[in-house]
Amino acid sequence: MNETDYIESNDASEELPEPDGEWLPGVKADWNDFWNSPIAAYMDPIHIPALKRLFYYRSSWLETKNEIQEANSSLIAGSNGNRVLNPLIRSLRDLETQIQTMETQYGLTLKSATQLGIELGTETLTWQQVANAAIAASPEPVTLSLPAKVIEEPIAIG
Repeated sequence: MNETDYIESNDASEELPEPDGEWLPGVKADWNDFWNSPIAAYMDPIHIPALKRLFYYRSSWLETKNEIQEANSSLIAGSNGNRVLNPLIRSLRDLETQIQTMETQYGLTLKSATQLGIELGTETLTWQQVANAAIAASPEPVTLSLPAKVIEEPIAIG
């Protein structure tokens, strides 16, 4: 599967990148949830390869965790017959480090989203949208005055 494989979203004008077929079902669901979240609005096509790598790491982490659980022990027999730490645990830790780093880079934790300026749980409106809503809600004519210095950035309503 490559970055040009797409599925259609609920909004017919947008297309969502399709999850990799090798990922575990829960990771595929997380991928779709990601692309239907407010954070997805901040993503460009250039981000897709790195995001796919993040979700690949997540799937690998779950597979590794499952293997360790199936072994039913964090210790295994070493080459000299002594008990040693299962090497999969080191892989699990390495994957966790990669996942945490990438989640922070892409604003997938509350703190990192806030630091990146991503608005979560709020609807972001432009001044024009606020004005239109005020006019539509009022039974009488409305006069709106903007501050002397108009801020072109959207404001968060929520």
